[in-house]
Amino acid sequence: MGGQAITAFIAGDHEAAKQQVISLARNIGYSSLDTASLSTSRYLEAMAHLNIQIAVGQGGGTNAAFVYLQNLTD
Repeated sequence: MGGQAITAFIAGDHEAAKQQVISLARNIGYSSLDTASLSTSRYLEAMAHLNIQIAVGQGGGTNAAFVYLQNLTD
């Protein structure tokens, strides 16, 4: 995606399982973002619906994804 890794948003209440998913995502080329507990998955589901609406409903195409950019420098 233009040189930027697609973000895999990870939510869950089992820390060891989350770390396995984060590791898998990174190993296959995604950037990963731990969104905290499973309760945040409701927001991730809404993001998926938005992505579908843009891609299919508005004709944006299916070759798209969310990328979360975070400035880690002060």
